Amino acid sequence: MEQGNTYLLRLSTKILADFPNDIPEFARESAVEGWNYLLGKSLKEYLEKS
Repeated sequence: MEQGNTYLLRLSTKILADFPNDIPEFARESAVEGWNYLLGKSLKEYLEKS
């Protein structure tokens, strides 16, 4: 959805199967950090180059 010179990206998820709790890379905090990096830094830098 366009908002002036910015866009709103809305993501949703449906969990089909849970990952094991004993693997740190699959912890919720790790996923949040990964999405924040992807959407907040990596995607932003990619779009600014285009």
